[in-house]
Amino acid sequence: MPSLKKTVWLITTFFILAGIFLGVLLQEKRPQLPQFEKVQLQKTESLSSKEDWKKEYVKSTYKLVPAYDTSKRYDIEILVAKGGYSLAKAEDMAKILVADLRIENNWVVFKQNKKEIKLMLENPKAVGFAVAKDNKLKKAEFKLPYPARKLDGKIYVPVRSVLRLFGYGVKFDKKSGLIYFGYGLKVDDMCLVFERFVDQK
Repeated sequence: MPSLKKTVWLITTFFILAGIFLGVLLQEKRPQLPQFEKVQLQKTESLSSKEDWKKEYVKSTYKLVPAYDTSKRYDIEILVAKGGYSLAKAEDMAKILVADLRIENNWVVFKQNKKEIKLMLENPKAVGFAVAKDNKLKKAEFKLPYPARKLDGKIYVPVRSVLRLFGYGVKFDKKSGLIYFGYGLKVDDMCLVFERFVDQK
């Protein structure tokens, strides 16, 4: 009889210990969410997200120069992203190109005379112009290596891509930091990946 009591006692002890062990394991796997830090954490994240973009870009001393008048220097803020992509404020590019600027849904739209180009925000899609087989500029869809972005409440666009979407050639002089653009310049870059011609309305 004592052996039966001992056996029951051992089995009961085993199950109690197993339950405690299992409870400890489950507690360790459960994600810990400290409630008292939640408000402070959200504030820190919102502040850092506003400042984080500055870490990805470097302010440059690059200047835009029109090929038809190389004595001109457009002194605008140009940021350089990782990978060497130059970005300028959309409003500055509109002034240089004497173009109207508007934001339409998720598109940044520039209109210069009758030519209109579009860059999708935060997406490498764009619509601009390319030289067709008949040697004429025709509307086309492109993929960009770097998209238009909204940074700190302002819209920035890839400089070379915007110029090329209008059909300009672009030449960058690394030594002087000058970016030449014009219709007579040779196109030797991959800032636009042609996808297809689109019907012009």
